[in-house]
Amino acid sequence: MSLNKSDISQSGPPRVISLGLGRTGTLSLALALEKLGFGPFHKMGALLHRKDPNQVKVWHNIGKGLATTDDVHALLDSYGSVLDYPAVIYPEEIYKAYPDAKYILATRDLAKWEKSMKQTILPAIDILRENTNRDPWQQALFEWFEEDMLARYHEGLLNNEDTIQQTILVHNERIMKLIPADKLLIYDVTQGWGPLCKHLGVPKPDEPFPHENETATFRERVFPLFVEQKQD
Repeated sequence: MSLNKSDISQSGPPRVISLGLGRTGTLSLALALEKLGFGPFHKMGALLHRKDPNQVKVWHNIGKGLATTDDVHALLDSYGSVLDYPAVIYPEEIYKAYPDAKYILATRDLAKWEKSMKQTILPAIDILRENTNRDPWQQALFEWFEEDMLARYHEGLLNNEDTIQQTILVHNERIMKLIPADKLLIYDVTQGWGPLCKHLGVPKPDEPFPHENETATFRERVFPLFVEQKQD
């Protein structure tokens, strides 16, 4: 299944792409990029907001090798920046589609990242897994999580208590090997505007760096989406 570019309004292609995994400050970084003129942004929230099983299946097909670069463009060309899941588990396909973008590898202290994953994304997947009355969108998302994210890309590392931290280390090494060093900023959002603005060649705003998406907010916003019942 493919999407046509005509299905999505055009304002891209994205000029900035962050390939850091979820829970590395992606929403704070997204809001910062928007403030710097690189909006609108695409991240997991866009997929959750649309609730479109066909769009989820296109991402799934990218992982299966059944999609094309045109499909990637159709998904992302209407955005000024791209961050977070789902895009981050297709780094080779993303880089092939957007070789001229500025790239960021958002990262985080390993222990803090693991704790955040255990309080947000991993229990959200468990909730979806336990929902036996999934609607078509939830079913497509469930298959994407299980088959493409957890099994194919992360190779089961996130499923094992002893290898959760290894997940981000393996991912980060993959990104650093893929993206040329002169195009890649390795970045922690606690560093604020300085290195980000320098990498992007823009002036620093005279305001605090955004700080968003606390664990409680994630749980309140995302968890209910995965327990909604299919309507007969």
